[in-house]
Amino acid sequence: MVNLYGAFTINKSLNNQHILLVDDVLTTESTISNCAKVLRENGAARVSGITCTTPREDFRND
Repeated sequence: MVNLYGAFTINKSLNNQHILLVDDVLTTESTISNCAKVLRENGAARVSGITCTTPREDFRND
């Protein structure tokens, strides 16, 4: 898994907005989790996430 710490930034306050994150596939939740953390740190009141697919049960993320 790639370390995403510091990969996401935002340049303005979100002023208590509700943000919806859309991701193409949910494997480890690291992308949505890290994005949500940055959004909350910049004023988002609520962050929701939705994904289009998940990997097969036999998928291995080595």
